[in-house]
Amino acid sequence: MKLFFKSLSDLALTKSVGLFLNILFLFNAKKSTSIAYTLFSTPKSGRLTSDKLPEFLDRAKSERLILKHHQIQTYHWAGNGSTILLIHGWQSNSSRWQQLIEFLNQSDYNLITLDAPGQGLSNGKEFSPPIYASFIDTAIKQYKPKILISHSLGSFTSLFQLTQYTYPSLEKNIILGCPNTFKSIVINYQKLLSFSNRNYGALVTFLETLIPMPLEEYNSAYFIQKIALPTLIIHDKTDETIPFSEALSIAKAAKKASFIATENLGHSLQDQQVYQSIKQFISQK
Repeated sequence: MKLFFKSLSDLALTKSVGLFLNILFLFNAKKSTSIAYTLFSTPKSGRLTSDKLPEFLDRAKSERLILKHHQIQTYHWAGNGSTILLIHGWQSNSSRWQQLIEFLNQSDYNLITLDAPGQGLSNGKEFSPPIYASFIDTAIKQYKPKILISHSLGSFTSLFQLTQYTYPSLEKNIILGCPNTFKSIVINYQKLLSFSNRNYGALVTFLETLIPMPLEEYNSAYFIQKIALPTLIIHDKTDETIPFSEALSIAKAAKKASFIATENLGHSLQDQQVYQSIKQFISQK
């Protein structure tokens, strides 16, 4: 997952930040862990402003859902067909679905997207799977979709949420470029900043209080075993962000899943070939 934290790795002082946190850990472990988690959970891109909204989103019906102190931004492209909820990934927003939505609009599907915490126009600064899962839960209960389509960390989070609650409206699930083990993301983060093992261990302990479960069990292969919902897994063999091997592990663990491997589409999977496969899966009885 060498590109998962690409924006952070572009900073010249990345290793210096890691060194600072390692030194701080010797004097104030709690403070060091807190800063490490803040860096880990704060997206560096994907924000939007209402005065500079992409035209594609500006044309949609906009609605905000309230969840405690959170405001969840959603967009709606009305149609007479099945309701589909689209869930984006890390450092992204609802605009990433433009091509797929324009494709599915031709078949008159009822399409809804949401912005993750700290992304798009949703409020907050912290992006974490537990918080995002509560966003997804709120949106599913509000709009009662028949189909979920998700990408990357959005797929990981939606799989987790589907183990926590059964949604009567749901009939099918589609995951694109989904990571398997969250632990590998944390390890990648450790390598990026050259964390000490003690600093890494403290971060893992803190994360496990938020999940809450052992980090070893916080993975898509474990989640998908508990899900009876028919699922389509699409992953590209040349994905440099989430290795193809992760998708194979998820597919092997799945009880009821179809698997499509693409080539030379990368992590984004923005391609007519993918869209046709999604439509075909949705249309199957």
